[in-house]
Amino acid sequence: MKRTLPAIILTLLLTLGVYALYTISTGNFHEIVDGQAYRSAQLTPVELSKKVSRYGFASVLNLRGPNADKDWYQQEIAFCNNRGIEHYDITLSAGKDISPAQSEEIVSIMKSAPKPILIHCRNGADRAAFGAALYELAIANESPEEASEEMTMWYGHIPFITPHVGAMDRSFWAYADTLNKKKKSEVD
Repeated sequence: MKRTLPAIILTLLLTLGVYALYTISTGNFHEIVDGQAYRSAQLTPVELSKKVSRYGFASVLNLRGPNADKDWYQQEIAFCNNRGIEHYDITLSAGKDISPAQSEEIVSIMKSAPKPILIHCRNGADRAAFGAALYELAIANESPEEASEEMTMWYGHIPFITPHVGAMDRSFWAYADTLNKKKKSEVD
């Protein structure tokens, strides 16, 4: 038994480590709705170019906010301008709750933005997970339970290890509750 527990812990750590390397190497890129919406970490210009060639993004929603003094932001803006891709900025912090009104602003952008849309943050784990969950809930009309699966450890969202990112979960459920109440009032 004494040898089994360390072996189990080591196996879990190695598995998580391999998965973390996989997530980093792929830019944490995932489909939300085929042909409509995708999510990722911050992509380099080369990675973004490859993804645009493959998926034909017509718009990019950056959830890191405008960062005019940062190289990554300048490169992303230049790339989008050169390719005729619409670019949107919303400033979110993974550790701060987002009001239902702010969530509605994000949903409004995602609804009106040309498709397919790429939604990204720095690591693609928390803010992009939140954006993806909003997309599934408010645009793809998935149930809150189904949409919330965008915010799991499989995408790097781990609030039990980094508790401050639980703000994304709270914000999603607050918006889901607001949306549910709005739908019920429209029926009544």
